[in-house]
Amino acid sequence: MYIYNNPKPTLADAWEVLQLEDKTLNIIEVTELKDLNPGEYFKLKPESKKVYIKGEYLRKEKRFSCIDFEDINKERFLKPTTVIWTQFEF
Repeated sequence: MYIYNNPKPTLADAWEVLQLEDKTLNIIEVTELKDLNPGEYFKLKPESKKVYIKGEYLRKEKRFSCIDFEDINKERFLKPTTVIWTQFEF
């Protein structure tokens, strides 16, 4: 919508608005797997579609059991120092 007496918005102005929206809407927290409580959701990369659930710690393996959210038969064993992303929308 064009308003009289105001210049047309430029592409740079639109880009700044998009960047501001991106910063406010996509709040992703980065942490290590050991700091997460069992049963919480996380991603391994911020842009990934796979969501995992943190399971129990296996002493023999020295890793955490992590279950795929969409298929509970898929399980991964990750080190406690693995960097993960939390507080996202899916």
